[in-house]
Amino acid sequence: MQELRDLMRHKRLGVWGDSHGRNLYTQFIRMLTGTFDDKVDELAKHYQDGFWHGISATGETAANYLMGDLHLSLRWHTTIPRMAHEIYQLQQTSLGLPDVVIISTSSWYYRHKLPVYQLEHDLQELRVAVEAADAAARKAGRHLLWLLLTVPSRVRGRNRSSTWSAPLQAISVYNKALQASGLLHPQGPMLLLDLHALSEGCLAWCSYDGIHANAAVYALVNQMIANLLKLPPDVDRFDDHSAPGSAVAVGSAKPVGTAAKTTAPGPSRPLKKSQAVAVNLQQIAAKRAMSKQGLQAGAKQPR
Repeated sequence: MQELRDLMRHKRLGVWGDSHGRNLYTQFIRMLTGTFDDKVDELAKHYQDGFWHGISATGETAANYLMGDLHLSLRWHTTIPRMAHEIYQLQQTSLGLPDVVIISTSSWYYRHKLPVYQLEHDLQELRVAVEAADAAARKAGRHLLWLLLTVPSRVRGRNRSSTWSAPLQAISVYNKALQASGLLHPQGPMLLLDLHALSEGCLAWCSYDGIHANAAVYALVNQMIANLLKLPPDVDRFDDHSAPGSAVAVGSAKPVGTAAKTTAPGPSRPLKKSQAVAVNLQQIAAKRAMSKQGLQAGAKQPR
């Protein structure tokens, strides 16, 4: 956790979008502060912007922006046009865009039964804004990290999955629209945080409420962000050996219980402390799943 705080020192991370992004924001704060307990999977249920400022030396919450050197923000957006507008607005401010921008979108499109072509149209608007902002930042000597989050599959029968009426197969269709948007390298400046792939192989216990991933999955996602932050600022985060025309994703389709492979170059060894947190969270989630499903106490847990 201290290593993650050191990597984030004097950096700003901004999450824009829906509840999947909001949960990533919440879990990132927990990793920075080291606040893990048996309620770590409980999800925040607010639908508004959020801000957190911290002190890297201790992980404590700072009273305000000036008192801290860790800065996280959440901008609640259910549709893309507002995000694109905000990108233009932030470029005009004294602070400018965050150093790390994570965009989580599409779930409210199928929630409100908006057609896929509407999402595709809005993604092109976002692409124009992101590419222009990234070009301007590079011209000014800044190297922003842009990340696009996919949506995990739903689990039938869980306490919230029934409230989202879209067919289960709709999620993969909307995720494919994200990946085909041209936002991702090599067409665009973004990398894919494939939340769907990370949770698909262990969905029975990787889904907290039938819609959202649990804390173990987000711990791995945050580990991948940390790996990217560990690269020197003058090193290109993209893999030059990726197939022409293929999007670069951070993560793989392997279950969370296995080592997640990054197609973007990272450090030769994972961050041990963050990895330990991820493993611990997996064990917590596995025990809960075993209890809920009535498995025997001696059943083998995911590694």
